[in-house]
Amino acid sequence: MALVHLLPRFSVRPMRRADCGAVAKLSRESFAYFRALGSKGDKPSRADALCAGGFGPKRVFRGYVATCDKQIVGYVLCCDGWDSDSGRPEGFLSDLFVTELWRRQGIGALLLHRAGNDYARLGMRRFYWFVFSPNTAAKAFYARCGAKKLSSKLFIMTLAASRAKRKL
Repeated sequence: MALVHLLPRFSVRPMRRADCGAVAKLSRESFAYFRALGSKGDKPSRADALCAGGFGPKRVFRGYVATCDKQIVGYVLCCDGWDSDSGRPEGFLSDLFVTELWRRQGIGALLLHRAGNDYARLGMRRFYWFVFSPNTAAKAFYARCGAKKLSSKLFIMTLAASRAKRKL
């Protein structure tokens, strides 16, 4: 009798224009999650804004999506930045979210490390990001991923050249 593979298969790939609707839907879920934590922040991303920001003539972010059985279950959005002290490019992680049903299965770590690997290949040596203070689950997650906490809200991850060569 042959064994059947029952565990879901995840993959992470660069975001495509066609993904903007699914990512906007997850952004609405993320918005609700942050509202429940007490955020008074802006509105969730719309598909047209994601398409303009990620694929238009004035692209301002790179996106990656996690899929399971062709369904998008998570995303990460990153922006290019510059450190004037070192004179080198650095990345800023704008948003990372995994839908509740698929959390705690390594998808967030896959997204974070895929973006980090690609940014390291581009010559960036660090990622910065902010975490909403009440989001203790995110703080613990980033610590497990190797991020260094610089303040109560600011995290940093060094993108080692060896990490960039590792295939996820």
